[in-house]
Amino acid sequence: MKAADKTVKDLLKFNINAKAYKVDVGDPVAVDNFVKKHDKIDILINNAGLIPKLSVLGGTTMDVEKILDVNVKSHLWVSTIENFLKSN
Repeated sequence: MKAADKTVKDLLKFNINAKAYKVDVGDPVAVDNFVKKHDKIDILINNAGLIPKLSVLGGTTMDVEKILDVNVKSHLWVSTIENFLKSN
């Protein structure tokens, strides 16, 4: 969050209203709850990703599911028309 907070601070210097939030984008319920709590989201940057330190064959099913949840599925959950329309 340090980099996100610095970006917000830099934007505020230019009178650009910005906020940074930490959300588990690998959890569709957390994403949905986040969207429900905010009236409007103009710009959203999903900067999440997992880089596993395991071989392709060495991971468990849970490891693979978490990687897919964060690296692939989260983009769908965050960017769904339903979630976008809720906030705009």
